[in-house]
Amino acid sequence: MATTSTPNIDQAALQAEVDKMSQSDLKEQLLKIRVRQKKQQAKMQGSASQKAYQLRQKELRKLLKAKAQQLGIYDTINEEAAKLADAELLAEGGEAEDAA
Repeated sequence: MATTSTPNIDQAALQAEVDKMSQSDLKEQLLKIRVRQKKQQAKMQGSASQKAYQLRQKELRKLLKAKAQQLGIYDTINEEAAKLADAELLAEGGEAEDAA
């Protein structure tokens, strides 16, 4: 199976950035993050039919992955998906820069 490498994060630089923040800046950043997380959680707590749909989709994904692995095409699909995702992210980044 193909492994993906995670980018290295400069922990010291991040710590320095956080240490430089004032208490109000720190509160503002955390508040933005927590509000976004809480909104996402609220969206995910849907009705029973939504839960059933999510379970069905999860099982479908598991079965599709198992079949692709059985056929020996899962790694190829994964690599192609990574390339397409990168291309879409680049396109979205270009659109965001155009809008700015």
